[in-house]
Amino acid sequence: SELLLNFLCNCRSKGFDTSRILVFPTDKKTKELMDNFGIATFYDSVLFDNMSEDPAKRYGDGLFKGMMMAKVFCVHMVLSLGYDVLFQD
Repeated sequence: SELLLNFLCNCRSKGFDTSRILVFPTDKKTKELMDNFGIATFYDSVLFDNMSEDPAKRYGDGLFKGMMMAKVFCVHMVLSLGYDVLFQD
């Protein structure tokens, strides 16, 4: 969340319009933070409620695979709607 806030604050300090940014938070804490910051979010509890806020213990474990799928899913959804995507991780 800290890097995301840094990005948004930097955009706003340079006068960039952040009204067209859409964030796909994988945890409720980040969703609430973005809501409070006025940033549009897509959070689906069916898709993201089982995501852990903790880092994966090792490359390729279940948690790692779930997060990789969430990243692909978010980009795929937006591209399928015909929009341009800037993916920031």
